Amino acid sequence: MSQVPEAGLLAGLLPSFEFEHRIAEGTSGVVFKARQLSLDRDVAIKFLPCELAQQPCSRRSFLAEAITMASLSHPNLLRVYDSGEVDGMLYMVMEYVPGNSLLRSAHGIAIDPELAVRIVLSACRGLAHAHAHGICHGDIRPANILLNQQCEPKIGSFGLARGDTAYAAPETANDPQTADARSDVFAIGVVLHELLTGIPAGESGAADAVVADPRLAEICRNATEEDPAARYPDASAVVGQLESWLAGGRPRLLTAPARPAGKPAIPAAKPHRATSHAWALTTKYAIIVMLLCALHFVWGAYQTKKSGIAQMQHEQEGKPTVVKIIHPTPESTAGTSPSESAGAAMARSLMANNLE
Repeated sequence: MSQVPEAGLLAGLLPSFEFEHRIAEGTSGVVFKARQLSLDRDVAIKFLPCELAQQPCSRRSFLAEAITMASLSHPNLLRVYDSGEVDGMLYMVMEYVPGNSLLRSAHGIAIDPELAVRIVLSACRGLAHAHAHGICHGDIRPANILLNQQCEPKIGSFGLARGDTAYAAPETANDPQTADARSDVFAIGVVLHELLTGIPAGESGAADAVVADPRLAEICRNATEEDPAARYPDASAVVGQLESWLAGGRPRLLTAPARPAGKPAIPAAKPHRATSHAWALTTKYAIIVMLLCALHFVWGAYQTKKSGIAQMQHEQEGKPTVVKIIHPTPESTAGTSPSESAGAAMARSLMANNLE
């Protein structure tokens, strides 16, 4: 195994980090969990030991991975914050994901189809972002897909156990450098098939294992065609297929999924079911109907009141105008002519009617 100092010695080499423990290790490196003191955040630091850092091929691969991952920003891709060299070792400071890899969480387990689709769909969205920037991952497999505590995937490329060809596209068998977006599609199709059947890729009978849902079986088949030209062209095409499947719902499993004894299921957030979606639509329609009924009632009351007011005005206009003629008394006509007394009385009478 590659020689990398323990956490206590690494703290002396990189004093801006507080090292906690090893996360993973293999023949090509070691990953530690650490605390970045300056920003008060958890990180994962990958080390390439001296003997590998001195090999041109390993060195180029490590640095290319750091540069590539740092250039991408997507919720389903592992972020790289920094890289460098210390005491002859190359290192890479990465986003820390609390949880396990998909390999540890679901190895040998046939999980719920909807959960499997949601995991692979999110991973494909990250891949699609990389493909849109002209970047091919080239090593998609469960060990390089991390799951956080909400069961959301983040694709990384730790490179701790390279050489597993069970997920590799046929065209890359002789020359891994020929890998492209369609090679990633092949690998993610194998991952989806494994999650749905519970049989790890590469094991006996894995390729012949039947996916119960015919639509998902077709997606797996199209993604893993031997001929690259017959596959989905990139991860965005797989995203469209999986989203369409989710929108159309799915049948329930007729049999319990295969699960080795003592193997826990992947923790899953509550999925959005078709029934809950239908209930939400029904609720919205009911609210709309109630609002329309209330509007109709208010409008009817308004029209009734308006009609009553109009009727009253019509009745008032139909009444004849009454003119009161008041005969003057002898006292009131003293000193005036008869015509003047009658005119004044008429004026007073009209004014009185107007005031009434």
